[in-house]
Amino acid sequence: MKTTKHLFYAGLMALLLGLMTLGAAPIEAQTGKHDLTRRTWSDGFAAYTVRRGTGGLLLFEGGSLYEGGYAFALRPEGGDFYRLQPAPGRSDIPILGEPGNIVRLRPYGPEMYLVVYDEKDLPFSVLAPIRDLRQRIEDDLSNYYLAGEYRTANGRTITFYPASITSKRRVQGLTDEGDEAVPYTFGEEYNTPMKVVILPDGSAYRVEKTDLGLTIHRVTQDEEGLWTGDGEEIIRNARRTRFLSELDDLPGDFPCTAMRALTIGQLSRLADVDLRIMRNEIYARRGLRFAGGGEMQRHFESKDWYHPEADDVSDRLTELDALNISMIRRAEEMMTNETRQH
Repeated sequence: MKTTKHLFYAGLMALLLGLMTLGAAPIEAQTGKHDLTRRTWSDGFAAYTVRRGTGGLLLFEGGSLYEGGYAFALRPEGGDFYRLQPAPGRSDIPILGEPGNIVRLRPYGPEMYLVVYDEKDLPFSVLAPIRDLRQRIEDDLSNYYLAGEYRTANGRTITFYPASITSKRRVQGLTDEGDEAVPYTFGEEYNTPMKVVILPDGSAYRVEKTDLGLTIHRVTQDEEGLWTGDGEEIIRNARRTRFLSELDDLPGDFPCTAMRALTIGQLSRLADVDLRIMRNEIYARRGLRFAGGGEMQRHFESKDWYHPEADDVSDRLTELDALNISMIRRAEEMMTNETRQH
């Protein structure tokens, strides 16, 4: 029997999906006026501004926080279709994709995204509109990688609060004076925010997540600007006991997947265990019944919003669902390949 809370979450998800289906895209999407030059675009690793070239070619130029000189081009093919190609005088393409790949401008949630498709017409990469690359990377680290409540075997609790429009990122319980949440910033290497948390007193901590949990070491910055040394182990294998999200009014541990298309760069900043939960949560929202007694079944049956209904929900997935699943799988494959190389 469904409780009032179950009905509330079901109604909330229905409203959310209805808005997405009806098109909560920006005015330019609803009117058909798509000017890519008015946005800064990012694959999560680099940011690109756009200018018009000869023959209607759209030139994307930019770089990472460490280096510039990146460039590629899109040739309009009519409507919201484009063809990916190297920039004039170049042979390389710095984003995931091959010359000739189709690129489409697609509305998801309140934004428009550029989606690159491979030769089999499967989504291969995503470019998202952003305001500032450094801010986006920091938000990804605080809201997707760190956010949550963690507890050690001896009962110590550490909480990383996500950043939002109304609140700054904060951490509680990292030091002995852990009764109050304090703001933190990120240490950088090569001008890029890293998984190093710096507290107001200047102390710095490297945060690592594995299937065993969260481990934190104290670190220092060397003369070359790199964060080095294992240092003192502050936390070891703390298990996440609660998920926190900047979208805390929506159900799910990673409600962002129901609202926006995620880039490979964003997903590369998550831990393997979080990618696995994120991917399966998309299926869980559509009512997938997980195998009896498995890890995912136990995880989602603890959620008020979860209602298992079918063994196959592929026909219930939205275009955004399918896109994010594809991007998450690609990020998982990239991490697996990187691990094998090391």
